[in-house]
Amino acid sequence: MKRGTWILLVLACAVGLRAADEGDAGQPAAFLKLGVGGRELAMGRIAAPDRGDAFAFSYNPAYLAALDTQVLGSQTSFLAGDRSLDHFSYARPFELFDQSLAGGLTYTHFGLNAPIEVRVGNTPEPDSTFTASQSALQLSLATWQFGSFGFGLNARWLDQQLGQGLQGYGYAFDLGSLWRISRKVELGLVLQDLIGSMRWSSSRVEPLAPALRSTLTLKPRRDLVVCAELEKNLEQDPRFRGGVEWWLPGAFMALRAGMNHDAWSLGAGFRAEPWGWSSALDWSLSRDPLEPGALAQRLSLSVELPTAEDKKDPS
Repeated sequence: MKRGTWILLVLACAVGLRAADEGDAGQPAAFLKLGVGGRELAMGRIAAPDRGDAFAFSYNPAYLAALDTQVLGSQTSFLAGDRSLDHFSYARPFELFDQSLAGGLTYTHFGLNAPIEVRVGNTPEPDSTFTASQSALQLSLATWQFGSFGFGLNARWLDQQLGQGLQGYGYAFDLGSLWRISRKVELGLVLQDLIGSMRWSSSRVEPLAPALRSTLTLKPRRDLVVCAELEKNLEQDPRFRGGVEWWLPGAFMALRAGMNHDAWSLGAGFRAEPWGWSSALDWSLSRDPLEPGALAQRLSLSVELPTAEDKKDPS
């Protein structure tokens, strides 16, 4: 098969973001738009600043500034079409030259659990098979400035393997900010993929489409979080997201729900402190963006690991 045919076939079958309402099909590194974190995905793919969230800074690097302890995070996904999306993260606050900072590292992998069979004609055995995988390694840094303002940077390295011998490498940068207006109101702004592109082994270069996201987080009570987000990139119409999180009495279990554009989501979270370590298990259920009519489930685990350093937080 010709190389162009391979590209179209793999993008349709492996990446598979073909739902018309999502509109992400064919964009470089589109797998990152699937999102990470059971809490975030249950709330409509919106991240809210939290002292122990191991996934929020993947959406806005400035949210790292809210950390006051080191955290480990891991996610596994149950997607249609025999696809998998796995994510690992680590973040911690630290001091450098008397400046309070926070750093993070994430790795995200999306691919097929089994090779796709290719047939030129109607034959019982495939003429060939191919696999596809995509991954992103991200470094993040954030700090508080001017009292109640947090600023952060994400730097990502992208790697895509499509079919036999077709390979792409790329990079991307995000700039994020967080304004803690009060204890109950926070505003996040992020320029995602401000600079970035993918270069393929065929010598083709694809630029990433920059996007602006504005997120308003309200915490009217200790047990309630409400989020609203507006996103606009250069290739799509504006998209609205909304989510809510309510912690049941005792702060052991949370119920969540959200809307991502016109796709619903819901989920639950559980907190415990085994061996004195604060841990959170989060689950989300939503419409699968890869397969119309199917459902997607995500399960994430985060663990807070106490550090000797004290994080300077304006709150």
